Amino acid sequence: MSKKYVGSQVTTLLGLLILALLCFVANLNSSIAITTATKWSSLIEERNSNGPINEKYNVNTEQSTRIETTRSSDNNDESSKYSEANIMSQRDNCESLCDCLQSVMHTGNAKLKNIYPDPLSLWKRFSSEILKISSSHEEDITLFQNKTDEFKSLIKDLFSVLTPSRLLKSSETFPQDLVALKSIHSIVEEAIAGKRQLKVAVFGGSLTAGHGCLENPLGVPSQQSFLKSQLPCAWPARVEHLVNGIWGKEVVNITNMAMAATTSDVGATVVEYQLWPPALLPNGPDVIIASFATNDALAEATQSEIYENMQSLIRAIQAEKNCDENNMPLLIYMDDFIAWPGSVQKWLDFHHDLHELSDWYGFGYLSYANALRDVVHSNDMLKKTNSYFKGEWKKNRRGQISPNPHPGITFHLTMSWIIVFSMLQLAFHTCSILDEQPTTNSDTNTMIIPSIPRPPLNPELLTEEIPQKWKDLESKEKERCSNLAYGKRCAFVWVANRVSEFRTAAAIEDFLKPYLNSSSGWKAEGNSYRSKHGYVAKESSAKFTLTIPSLETDVRYLTILALKSYGTDWEGARLRMSTNEKEFYIDGSHNSTTSVIIPHKFDLSATNSIKKGQNITIDFEMVGGKTFKITGMAFCSQ
Repeated sequence: MSKKYVGSQVTTLLGLLILALLCFVANLNSSIAITTATKWSSLIEERNSNGPINEKYNVNTEQSTRIETTRSSDNNDESSKYSEANIMSQRDNCESLCDCLQSVMHTGNAKLKNIYPDPLSLWKRFSSEILKISSSHEEDITLFQNKTDEFKSLIKDLFSVLTPSRLLKSSETFPQDLVALKSIHSIVEEAIAGKRQLKVAVFGGSLTAGHGCLENPLGVPSQQSFLKSQLPCAWPARVEHLVNGIWGKEVVNITNMAMAATTSDVGATVVEYQLWPPALLPNGPDVIIASFATNDALAEATQSEIYENMQSLIRAIQAEKNCDENNMPLLIYMDDFIAWPGSVQKWLDFHHDLHELSDWYGFGYLSYANALRDVVHSNDMLKKTNSYFKGEWKKNRRGQISPNPHPGITFHLTMSWIIVFSMLQLAFHTCSILDEQPTTNSDTNTMIIPSIPRPPLNPELLTEEIPQKWKDLESKEKERCSNLAYGKRCAFVWVANRVSEFRTAAAIEDFLKPYLNSSSGWKAEGNSYRSKHGYVAKESSAKFTLTIPSLETDVRYLTILALKSYGTDWEGARLRMSTNEKEFYIDGSHNSTTSVIIPHKFDLSATNSIKKGQNITIDFEMVGGKTFKITGMAFCSQ
């Protein structure tokens, strides 16, 4: 037998042994993850009843912290330098985002010099610093000023559950639009250089707005509800704090536009008519994180209607690119819906729909549920500890489960880590594809790809029809963009929420006053803390008349954002609008025990549209019930 043959056999055997070892390690990690999930509830309960976990299991807190710091860097002196400052301040040879990602891994540690970093290696190396920044959020310092150590221990407990493997599971798909990714990369480069900030808008409902966020497992009174704004506690503020803390400068500015009782169709209206608050003017956000999943999933609508609403938001955002390729916000959809009483298959179908849409339209899709679903499902749904990652469930007097869709501060902490880790992943992904060139309809005669979004996805769409429908859409979009180039989209527009200029009753009254011919039984409501601001009818037959003089653009479409609610005050609520010999009706009540804001878009038709320079007068009158709330209006050309 030749030595060459023996050598090849040995090589093969070694390869098989290594493969077996890797499989063993993978199974071991999987077992550890399962054990973590099943023991989480009992660990937290023991910590609540017997003190922090470190004390329960006789682990010295200082020693534990020292071990963590040592693990994060083989050079203990250098790790102490990181702990005293932000992560990126210690970088060397860092002239761009991609250089920073590579050099920060190597700084202060010669052993890592030839290792090209990845998101997980960076996250694990700097986990101690991430925890320190997370625990320095101003809202938390104030809330837990008498329980600082307990809060830090709680953060460590949460962080230990959200393992790297769980973080990876949360990232479903990356954005596929190369032009948009390169645009965001350039903006981030400018932000690092201190020339501007990356502007992010966050859409969502009351969960994203932070309702219930100040509730905590440490028993600290939250003094919250409607007496205190919870936007600073919610995960968007935490993401901003963590990202800027990592860089040591304000590279990102996040505007939380979440409004209670809203779903994706409201987000679509905001984008379509560019209803941006002052912080996002004049050009809107660079990135949109849409987090309507919980409200969409629980909406009183059919699955096809929910699917269409989600699709309308996606298409509205991507339509911005149709008229200006460099002005399309990058869309990241954050699926924050994890558990609710009822059919598991129904809720999994909802997650599948989101994944399907992300594949079709190429937007980024993150799933909070994917990271923590097994933790939630493996524990008693009614246990207090299970509400750390979802809203608390209780049984009412009739023995029925009464779920709360608003989890407390622990949810918002874990959400912030998931999103910041996904940002890190996206940065690495973008750095790896910067040399690629987008394939457009001018690149090749054999591969013609329209620059606009694909046709709407529905059961009637046939594969063989896609090319022609895509081309037809491109023609229509060119015409729409040509019309927009000659003037503004809307002649009259306002939307009330806590980050817009219409966040108080006085601001709404002052804005409407010049246009009101008369008003009887209507008044503005809202303050800086409460959501669902608006112009409200308080009696039957309440009416008002608006006149907008000298229109700055043609008006063909009237869009009204209106609250639909329940109870005796809302029973039979109906509003009639009339203008230019046309009448429209909006119902304000439903049988559901929830309140939801719905956009209603009415077409005056080409023959009845009001031309630029003319006046438009609209009468609003209650023709049923005694309560109605308008939360926004947009009178526009398209």
